[in-house]
Amino acid sequence: YLSDWQVGQRRLDQALATWQQADVQLGETTASRLTRLQILWELQQPEQAKALAASFDEQQIATATPYQLEILSELSWQQQDYARALALYNRLLAQAKPDTPVNSQVLWYTRIAESYKATGQLEAALQTLQTAWQSTQQPDLLLNALQMAIDAKQPEAAQTFIALAEQQGQSMELQGRYWLLRAQLATQQDHLDDARAFYQHLLLVEKDMTPL
Repeated sequence: YLSDWQVGQRRLDQALATWQQADVQLGETTASRLTRLQILWELQQPEQAKALAASFDEQQIATATPYQLEILSELSWQQQDYARALALYNRLLAQAKPDTPVNSQVLWYTRIAESYKATGQLEAALQTLQTAWQSTQQPDLLLNALQMAIDAKQPEAAQTFIALAEQQGQSMELQGRYWLLRAQLATQQDHLDDARAFYQHLLLVEKDMTPL
């Protein structure tokens, strides 16, 4: 197809025009609309992409490629349609393959947790991040959980995540963000001496990480 060649050549404006012309002449299909969504996303035309994304129903979404599903998920998140974002990001995780980049999984888990939090389900949000960290062993997920607990002023939950972090030893102690969060929690609890000590740790870590 001409449009496929144009996409491959990164001639996205031309590809979009080709699809629009084909839709007029032949009628829209789910596949053509999904491809048009993908092109709009890559052309960085978010408002048009959001309007189109909102028009897909469950049956049509089921035919999307993994990349198109990722676009639909992110657009739902940006539109603050958290119920839809939850369903789509969970579908992405369910379809993940062994070679799915870890960074993508971290983002998807984080979006799911943030969607739970946005809909008033803080416990589910924190549990999602803890489960995700246990599955991937990515420090950012555990730190995201700690950040969320601190922001929500949930000290018991925060201490749970700190205990898990402490079990990781040096791999966590070399994370500047870990010490920053420890300092934030100590400040929140008026443990100012502890907060100062944690900030000192942060300075030491940042000093060690600074290139000579």
